[in-house]
Amino acid sequence: MLWVIKIIRVQFFKDGTASYFESGEEYDMMKSRFSFLTRVLDITVDKAKQML
Repeated sequence: MLWVIKIIRVQFFKDGTASYFESGEEYDMMKSRFSFLTRVLDITVDKAKQML
């Protein structure tokens, strides 16, 4: 039996904002997991459109 697997790449166009933060609860959690961090990038996606 021969199986053929087709891989489909799904891409998205994203629109939103991003900012760095260097303190706070989420920063402390990330810093405890990755001690080398100096800041964390926070990305907020406002709109995403799937492109085939």
